[in-house]
Amino acid sequence: MSVEENKALFRRTYEELLNRGDLDVADELVSPEFINHEAPPGRDRGPESMRGLATMLRTAFPDLHFEIEELVGEGDVVVGRLTMSGTHEGPLMGTPPTGHSVRQDHMHFVRFRGMARQ
Repeated sequence: MSVEENKALFRRTYEELLNRGDLDVADELVSPEFINHEAPPGRDRGPESMRGLATMLRTAFPDLHFEIEELVGEGDVVVGRLTMSGTHEGPLMGTPPTGHSVRQDHMHFVRFRGMARQ
């Protein structure tokens, strides 16, 4: 796939899966070989890992929004600089809701391997 096609998949993952909470798109957008290096062992693989992440974040932050600030791609890698924002209205990894607004800068490196053209 081209760098631009990979960037489009990156955008769709954040827009559809995380911002909108459409868990069904995980099977389309996330490879079974996907490894989430930030997830705990046993919850770090494939589409189920991303569904779990989206569910956890959207439970804690019902108004969760990732703004893609910048995308850079080379070969099969896309790097995204994003800003995550939301209001902490649900539990998050054992922390009770605070009602506070949060804003957090993120950098994500994603390698697209073995992706079939749609």
